Amino acid sequence: MSKFDMFSFMFFFIALIAQLIDFICSGSIYFYNHFLQWILLVIVVSPIIGFALGLYDRGRLGSIAAILNLLFFLAFGLLALLNFWILTFGK
Repeated sequence: MSKFDMFSFMFFFIALIAQLIDFICSGSIYFYNHFLQWILLVIVVSPIIGFALGLYDRGRLGSIAAILNLLFFLAFGLLALLNFWILTFGK
């Protein structure tokens, strides 16, 4: 496993953990006021970086990592990006 594949999977798991934290803590007012924008930023940026790193190495693991990051971004990242946009510019 090359370094790029390893980092691509690492960014995928960082985004996955951030999504789980967002799901578990979303009802807390303290979390909403202090950490939500940072978590949304991690959910949006991590799969993009992981996708780019997965495409850099043209191996089987790199393709799997790129596909996982792309699927995660399409499933959760677009909604997080919309939520981040509303929190930043919607008020």
